Amino acid sequence: MKHVDPVLGIISAYLYDSIGDIENIRRMAFYYVKHGQPIPYDIALLGQLRGEWRDGVLSAKVPTVSKREPRTEAEGANTWTFSDTPATAGEVAGLWPWMRQGWTFLDDPADNGSALIRTGLLNLTRNLAPGRFAAFDFEGGHRLARMFSLSNKSRDKEIA
Repeated sequence: MKHVDPVLGIISAYLYDSIGDIENIRRMAFYYVKHGQPIPYDIALLGQLRGEWRDGVLSAKVPTVSKREPRTEAEGANTWTFSDTPATAGEVAGLWPWMRQGWTFLDDPADNGSALIRTGLLNLTRNLAPGRFAAFDFEGGHRLARMFSLSNKSRDKEIA
């Protein structure tokens, strides 16, 4: 159900990350692309995918993942957990982590030249509200909106 409900995919990616299984996070990213779905931002981030802008859309390059032996009998029944996947690229869903805990994974984008992490994004962590999902206080919401040139068109019409 990770592709029906992307939040389940994101939670799965954090579980894979907790055991250091970056290859399965990258497999997940591959399967999102294969199913014609954008890769949730947290999966791109945890999979250490390289982001780039294409025609105004953030996309990520998913590297090749090699096949490995299944670890358990139960895993052996699910080939997607150990199969090889070719390199691909796909659109990224979102421009910042969906889960609050993802903000701790943001690094300086200059370190790897990836467009996945917007310069200044890390500075918004002090404005995160408590909770599991990324939400901001009033100031943080406005700073985020300015950073990504977001606007509330109906509110903007009322103000004009």
